[in-house]
Amino acid sequence: HVTTNHIADELEISPGNRCCHFRNKDDVIEQLCARYEERMGAALTPPTDRLPGLEDIWLQLHLVFECIWDYRFLYRDLNDLLSKNRRLETHFQWVLKNKTRAIKSMLDGMGRAGAVHIDARELDATATTMVVVATYWLS
Repeated sequence: HVTTNHIADELEISPGNRCCHFRNKDDVIEQLCARYEERMGAALTPPTDRLPGLEDIWLQLHLVFECIWDYRFLYRDLNDLLSKNRRLETHFQWVLKNKTRAIKSMLDGMGRAGAVHIDARELDATATTMVVVATYWLS
């Protein structure tokens, strides 16, 4: 229920100045989502110069949850937000697929390190469950 005038007031700028940068609320939301997607992409990218160790996996998981927490306002009414903007919906689907891929990789690395024991047949379901919980725990 936030209007673009509320946004301008909060930023202590005039509505006209806000219009120079963002025509409407969808522009603001798309920019916030782009920042979220960029940060989440970085958090989900494992080290490329070596195989990640347990500490790397823990740090990666921490960065993912930290990103989700910092952008929790996007999750408050996620279904409504995505249903109103097809482009955001498409981008969010990419984020979910990327999260699932990264969680599978983390679980695999933790399994190789002996930190968890997950049957290979259960890896996909476990990763998907973790992504769903991590995505919707704020709502």
